Amino acid sequence: KTKLYDFSHFFSEIKNIFIDGDMVIGNLETPVAGEYYKYSGYPTFNAPVSLINNIKDVGFTHLVVSNNHSLDRGWKGLFNTIYNVTNNSIVPVGAKQHEEEKNYSVFVKNNIQVGILAYTYGTNSFSLTKDKVFMLNKINKDNIKLDLENVKKEKPDIVIVNMHFGDEYKTDSNNYQKDIAQYTCDMGADIIIGNHPHVLEPIEWIISKDGHKCFVMYSLGNFVSSMGLLYTDLGGIMRLDIIKKVDGE
Repeated sequence: KTKLYDFSHFFSEIKNIFIDGDMVIGNLETPVAGEYYKYSGYPTFNAPVSLINNIKDVGFTHLVVSNNHSLDRGWKGLFNTIYNVTNNSIVPVGAKQHEEEKNYSVFVKNNIQVGILAYTYGTNSFSLTKDKVFMLNKINKDNIKLDLENVKKEKPDIVIVNMHFGDEYKTDSNNYQKDIAQYTCDMGADIIIGNHPHVLEPIEWIISKDGHKCFVMYSLGNFVSSMGLLYTDLGGIMRLDIIKKVDGE
């Protein structure tokens, strides 16, 4: 036995979709904590590091690591996940190893600067101790406001916020999702991308209190999953073309 895992066939049919993407963001809904922490599936996850290798080969540039399974192997599992993602030259979003690090990422390509943030509603039955709570971005209006104020200081052209929220298996967004999306828009987000329900949910434009438009995708559904429930075998890949206009154009 080689003890090696190869997940490349999961992505072979869609690799060409991502190849031309300047920025490719996905939700990593499992710790990648290392073999010492034992590999397992539902209900508490841990995947081999080779999964990150395969994700990198497809073209992903950013992975959201803040979701309800982030702490399935405790804070050390989250710490190792961030390390393994970073070690594969992918930017982790929504969690950090050290308190002094930023709660957001800024990506620059073709003279367009993109601020990227991510949050989760919770972490199932697991929690971080008070001295480690900084590691994971939880949905909290005060934190969202502060983080958006900070990322705006870097003068991004556009801000994308990833939200892990909603009711599982429901094909419509709930009032909590709509409230958080509206608040996040009001605080300065331009694009909000949701996950967690495991099914596709609506897309809509909302207007902030200062009058700017925000694009909201409440749930992209599943991407790689073995779920057999109704609609869980449908997932979306969202392509966004961001165009920057300068004076005189």
